[in-house]
Amino acid sequence: MPISEVEVNMPSVFIFDSLWSFVIVIGILLLGYTLNNKILILEKFNIPPAITGGLFAAFVITLLHFNRISVSLSVPQQDMLMLMFFSSVGLNANVRKIIEGGHSILVFLALSAAFIFLQDGLGITLAKILGLEPIIGLVAGSITLTGGHGTAIAWAGVIEKNFGLNVLELSIASATFGLIVGGIIGGPLAHKRISSLKAKCFNSCASTVKMPQNSSQTTTSVEILKVLLALIFCVSSAKLIAQNVVTAEISWFRMPVFVYAIFIGIIMTNCLELLPKCKLEKFSLDFVSNLCLSLFLTMAIVNLKLWHIFDLAIPLLIILFFQTMLMVIFSYWITFNFMGRNYDAAVILGGQCGFGLGSTPTAVTIMNSIVAHHGPSNRAFLVIPIAGAFFNDLINLVIIESYLHFLK
Repeated sequence: MPISEVEVNMPSVFIFDSLWSFVIVIGILLLGYTLNNKILILEKFNIPPAITGGLFAAFVITLLHFNRISVSLSVPQQDMLMLMFFSSVGLNANVRKIIEGGHSILVFLALSAAFIFLQDGLGITLAKILGLEPIIGLVAGSITLTGGHGTAIAWAGVIEKNFGLNVLELSIASATFGLIVGGIIGGPLAHKRISSLKAKCFNSCASTVKMPQNSSQTTTSVEILKVLLALIFCVSSAKLIAQNVVTAEISWFRMPVFVYAIFIGIIMTNCLELLPKCKLEKFSLDFVSNLCLSLFLTMAIVNLKLWHIFDLAIPLLIILFFQTMLMVIFSYWITFNFMGRNYDAAVILGGQCGFGLGSTPTAVTIMNSIVAHHGPSNRAFLVIPIAGAFFNDLINLVIIESYLHFLK
């Protein structure tokens, strides 16, 4: 039976098998796209359809729960899709791009490292003050805010395994809060700085300035197959390495499986640079990556037990409020000054609010809005996508691991 009804303490428990669950997940994702198209504020703040549809479904399931009806979806594909997404993060990491960005990227990465360190330190400190487990402060820090929903869900599993704490619902709530607030504060802060500079408009057609993309906006089945081959190779290799590390008891090299997937992707993509005919087409890689992330997020969110976070709602909001204040102060005063106190620096600070609390697409959306009003900033569109798309995640990974080691 694809759907079964089980009599337990509740009148009804509906359990869907993996195939029907996959059908439902795709339907929920499509619902997210529909809601985003109908509700302008969701599109304005660049809320991913997976978040929109997933949270809508999670709220419906929560309402059913309080009416003594339980719904459970089986999604064994979730881990595979998560690892494929993180493999794509590594495959997007081209060392040559860092060299092209030069000094500006290095300075911004140093600022990002300092901010992430403060973000986690603030979260842990506030958690202790509020009488929570210190690890909750880390969850309401760079794991969810700098990391975003994908990183949040990945680390939730690691934390549950190593610390015995179920933080998945808190992680999603924190990441969603950051996504919305980051989209709200980035533009106004940048506009305020630009106004104070009395920046001149360099180009009345600034709205055409976009995040650098591959010139081809179409793909072929061959390119998609090449991307799938690379992603599945990274996932298989990452699992093999993880198994061998455990078998050989190499404790110093033991990391979450998705971390191995990232590094294998880095090695592969930079090796493929030496073989032009074998390089992965950027648009195809982004297309498959976004699909994997969307399905993975929808699967994770739709099974959220939102009633688990009610007891921690107020403490979590307090921590997130102070995290927002930290971002405002850091980006407005420190990032702006160190990046040159000019128009480019103002656009960059807006972008930092986007991915420091939300995601790289949020950052790019904020910057597009800024340049549409004030003029292009080629420097900002070089620094933010490169830093936010991968290298900031790598820095975040190192800092999270350091704090987790300290908290053990």
